[in-house]
Amino acid sequence: MSRARHRRVVYLAVVAMALASGTAAAGPAAAAPATPNPSAGSPDVRGDSHQPRDKDNRTGTAVPSATQLSLAPTARWNTLGTPAALGPKATGLATGLSADPETAARQYLTLSRELFGLDQAAVAAMDQLLVDPIGTGAVVLLRQRFGDLPAGHDGLVAVLVRDGTVLHVTSSLARDTRAPEAATISADDAYRAALADAGLAADQVAGHDVSLVAVPTPADGPRAAYAVTLSSTDLDTPVAFTTYVDGRTGAVLVRDDLVDFDSDNPKWAAFEATPAAGPRVIWCLTAAPGCVREVRDPASGQAWDVDLATGLPTFTSNGNSARDVLNWGGGNPATLATASPTRDYTYALTDQWHAAQCDPAVFTSATRNDADAAIGNLFAMHNRMHDFAYRL
Repeated sequence: MSRARHRRVVYLAVVAMALASGTAAAGPAAAAPATPNPSAGSPDVRGDSHQPRDKDNRTGTAVPSATQLSLAPTARWNTLGTPAALGPKATGLATGLSADPETAARQYLTLSRELFGLDQAAVAAMDQLLVDPIGTGAVVLLRQRFGDLPAGHDGLVAVLVRDGTVLHVTSSLARDTRAPEAATISADDAYRAALADAGLAADQVAGHDVSLVAVPTPADGPRAAYAVTLSSTDLDTPVAFTTYVDGRTGAVLVRDDLVDFDSDNPKWAAFEATPAAGPRVIWCLTAAPGCVREVRDPASGQAWDVDLATGLPTFTSNGNSARDVLNWGGGNPATLATASPTRDYTYALTDQWHAAQCDPAVFTSATRNDADAAIGNLFAMHNRMHDFAYRL
């Protein structure tokens, strides 16, 4: 049986760049005001048949002003009129800020009013969602408020700060920070609208939750909306959504699919030869759509990430035939790849070193110079060679 899990919020996106070899990369190109909405969903590497059923009915694009474009000429822009991603930059995006990461992040946004459109009051009102240490720096995640309502979808900014210097920013912030008009429909009305949009009857729902939030839109500004989270009673083919229903019209603004399938079929993204020979492909324990090769330990028949002493997966780059780590040297401890509770080892690859023009700051960025993608590829290659040698 497939197991469903709730998606975790990814709090620091990275700019997807084309590989130097001209192979593939996910994500839009730089500096185009009409960039598709990042929150609307994008193609994903998956080894199962379930495709994300996200929906974004918001229309239009808040086009950056000439001043904004002059301040960030190479930025990607979200449809809400602010930069989707900035940096990394050798000198930092801003320096001389507070040693406290959250204070520094707020100072940066306030100083960048012409770029993000947020005045001091709007920045001060933002909710702090996390301050997460990364190496010698920290990621600060802040959420916009529109009047008394928190942003329910979009309205987020992640700022990577180190020693009072802002290194990287990703944002789904809205330039329009007005308080929305009050909702006129009820929470029950919104629940019924979400049910209809999900194609479910009330007796097919295991549970639901409704809360009032704000959803920024490019064309109509912030809208009061009900965030309706529901899940079905069917465990074989589960349905779970958070649906944002306009609090005045009852229309569905955005729907987020909360179901990801598969933790019993681990998968790895790997180059079959060298990066210049083509894009990564997907190898899985068992055949599945999107997988080009079935792989398993030839001696035990187990997946590569299983510890044979316990019979359990390690959820990282440690297994029955290989243990691959990141080791920068200089007394730094060796670390395994970031753990994947779903055993999906198709880590994002952004060619960060090339894109940053060999800026050493990438080693302490959130993606650590594509460390997880590199470790995942190395783990797949080590196991592939082990299995080949075993058969000899």
